[in-house]
Amino acid sequence: MQFQGQRQTYLQNYPDALDWIVLMDGDPAGRLCVNSADEHIAILDIELMPERRGQGIGTLLIRDVIAKAGSEAKSVRLSVARENVRAFRLYERLGFTTVSDGELYIEMEWEAK
Repeated sequence: MQFQGQRQTYLQNYPDALDWIVLMDGDPAGRLCVNSADEHIAILDIELMPERRGQGIGTLLIRDVIAKAGSEAKSVRLSVARENVRAFRLYERLGFTTVSDGELYIEMEWEAK
């Protein structure tokens, strides 16, 4: 039910968003949902199966989004749950900076140089 609610929200707010299933060796490894219809690219959701975390897959996916943004002279935006310190640190290592610090989520942005 949570997935369906999230999907419906994305369809309403981001009708042009692309939602991919990430495969590794032909097996589902996660999900990436990206909206690039605006002046920036928004990573709406990135999730990896627990057994696929820590293998560099998330880094690779985000670097691909950053490369696309750089080629289009766009920024990349995302939000990360405050308690997800591991993801926050990954985003910082990849060049994202905090633009808004909310109670539950931290909004971050990567800008083309």
